[in-house]
Parts: sequence; structure tokens; C-alpha cells
Amino acid sequence: MTVTGFSHLSVQVRDIDRVLPFYQDLLGLAVSIDREHSFSAPDRDGTRIDFHRREVYLRWENKWGASYIALGQHVGRTQDGTATPLQGIGFDHVAFLVADVDAVVLKAKEMGVEIITGPKNNDGPANAHPGDATVRTALFYDPEGNVVQIDQWLGTDPSNSNQETS
Repeated sequence: MTVTGFSHLSVQVRDIDRVLPFYQDLLGLAVSIDREHSFSAPDRDGTRIDFHRREVYLRWENKWGASYIALGQHVGRTQDGTATPLQGIGFDHVAFLVADVDAVVLKAKEMGVEIITGPKNNDGPANAHPGDATVRTALFYDPEGNVVQIDQWLGTDPSNSNQETS
């Protein structure tokens, strides 16, 4: 068995309405579902926990099987915890491909988004590409303090999924 693609990213937040403009207006993701949902799941010791939350599903591509982001907010109780810091243990950031890093950074500044670094150019090995490649990148904090990176591959055709990686 092998992985065939990326399914989704689940981001738990305290206030979806405060976080949504970051993902929708800055990154251009479209809301495909906005609903309340109840379910139960076991914690690490096997105890079942009941959840009731609002879920907003965001997509950059509207087709069956396309990857998405699920924002979740508990209904009726406050969510505890903090975002993992950059280079902290756990999932410390998420990165998205964009057509124009500089345009996104300009919009982020207009929206008052906190920019961590960039835009700047990195060579291919810095972005897991063994050959000659340049990636323009920038990192931000979303309103919950999660680190979000955007990448633009320079001198390549991002629509060509058949390009070799070695």
C-alpha cells in the first residue's frame, strides 16, 4: 500500500469567523461546506469523547477527490491549546503553492497579517528538490498562530505535474 495523494488538513480554531478571511480572502480558498456536525472518537486511553463542532471545508479545486482544509470550532465549549511554533515538535506549518508570492504578501500586508519571513528565494534543495530549482517563499501566522507558508516555483510550469524531481 502507498500514499496516492494528500486528502486534507484539519485546523481546530476558537473562532471560525475570525480565521476564515485569512484562508478565504488571502489564500483564495472557496467554502464548499459549512455545517455543524456531531461525532465521537476515542482518546489515547480508549475513553470515548463526544464532539459537536462547526466545520467549514475550504477547497482550491472543486472536483471529486481534491484536497481540502477543514476548519473546526467546538460548539458549546471553548477549545484549549495553542498552535505549534515553527520548528516545534508536531506539525509545525503547512505550505501551499501559489501563482504569485509577491501578490499574496502584498495582500497579507493590506489585511494586517503578521508576516514571519519573505518573500525570498530558496534553491531547490531547500524545498526538497534535488536539482536546480528556485522557489520564492513567504511565511505568515494565521489568526490562531498557525504557521502558513506559500511557495512559488520560479522558472517551472506548476500545471505540469509530469516534471521530473531528479
